[in-house]
Amino acid sequence: MDSNEDDSRLFAQSVKHHHRVLSKALSDAVDLEFIEKNVVKKVKPPKVQKIKTITYTSNELELLVNNAIANEVYGPIIYSGPYTGARLGELRALTWEDVDFKNKKMFINKTAYDVRRKGVKIKYTTKHGERHIVMGKKLIKFLKDHKRKSDDNKRF
Repeated sequence: MDSNEDDSRLFAQSVKHHHRVLSKALSDAVDLEFIEKNVVKKVKPPKVQKIKTITYTSNELELLVNNAIANEVYGPIIYSGPYTGARLGELRALTWEDVDFKNKKMFINKTAYDVRRKGVKIKYTTKHGERHIVMGKKLIKFLKDHKRKSDDNKRF
């Protein structure tokens, strides 16, 4: 990417969402006779490319989980994914404060995302988006072992 290019571009899905919201607002304004016509209806939103979902076989999943054990940096994220169903951004945002070994729960209350040229940012979810995931014995054992070996008591 050229350094002069604008880094604030939106993804097609975001533009489509904004188009839908604006169109609805203007349609309501037409219905209420605040304006005569909805000009947004003349503009087509961008097409959103469908992303192919990848599904692992049980053997592939076992291989992934077994290899995660040896990875000190990404191991907890890779290992936790299949056992929790949490999204990648949610797993990347986890800290040890979000893991309750006593009650066997993992609290999902934020997400991590990359901002071009600014690094990783953390965004807290709304109360509606907060949830907890019950952890199984294998995940608890793995995370306890990892935490014991880790020299960083905050970072997951």
